[in-house]
Amino acid sequence: MNLGQLINQWQLGLGALNRSPNTIKAYTQDFFDFKCFFEDYHNTQLTIENFKTVTPQDIRAWLLAQRKKGMNTRSSARGLAGMKSFTQFLLQREILEDHAFFHTRSPRLQKTLPRPISIEQALMMNDTIQNMSECLWVGLRNQALMQLLYYTGMRISEALNLNQDSLQDDQFITVIGKGQKTRQVPIIDSIREGLLTYLKIQPFSNTPNSPVFYGEKGKRLQAAIAQKVLRDFRRANGMPESLTPHALRHSCATHLMQSSHDLRGIQELLGHASLSSTQIYTQIDELSMMNTYKAAHPRAKK
Repeated sequence: MNLGQLINQWQLGLGALNRSPNTIKAYTQDFFDFKCFFEDYHNTQLTIENFKTVTPQDIRAWLLAQRKKGMNTRSSARGLAGMKSFTQFLLQREILEDHAFFHTRSPRLQKTLPRPISIEQALMMNDTIQNMSECLWVGLRNQALMQLLYYTGMRISEALNLNQDSLQDDQFITVIGKGQKTRQVPIIDSIREGLLTYLKIQPFSNTPNSPVFYGEKGKRLQAAIAQKVLRDFRRANGMPESLTPHALRHSCATHLMQSSHDLRGIQELLGHASLSSTQIYTQIDELSMMNTYKAAHPRAKK
């Protein structure tokens, strides 16, 4: 079996492990990035035989080349994860026994706090974003989507993959998250009514298997369009550049943490597999409290 056939088998295996299409695409791109580097670095075509001979020096040179191209540490870490995934696949197929990628440490990632918007900014966005479109149903779609992201903390991919049968329950939406795991997300009446109002006037099919969010040509709305809607909105209204669909998820979690401090409940709402992923919002809450203290306390002002 040649290298191309092995790559196809690896991709199929990633799909069987419920890796997302984006992850499979990114890992594949990382592999071909390494392949191009190796072939240029050694002036020879990459084959399965010389892949076995990759050295730590080759890997360090590849990572250095990535940094010179402007790739950040997080992207380099993902690239290593992709190559380790491919190498692990070869190990499972008994094509190799050991490899330099297994012994390469990922670069240390600096933990960065999410950048939520304020409650006032979120409410202003929810009340006015529909006015960015001259088409009534598109404006209501944009409003319904952004309200759903902010009030439920869904990932943009989760929201855009919803079908209309997910709205049959008055109080919960069934969401398919990472790893095809399902969870029940509560939905308040006003958000559900906004969704139903938009669906009543949009011009496309309203069947159980139809998408909740349509693009203007009648296909499922793409994330790039939703991102552009927010980009145009924030620039027209002087909102921070950090206002993205994912920032609405962070904002939902941050504002809930500030009012409830229910870490487990927020973990379930967001669909985090690990509580440690949710605990970052306690740091944001503590930072907010400290900033308030410094701004208000007479001693802190000195």
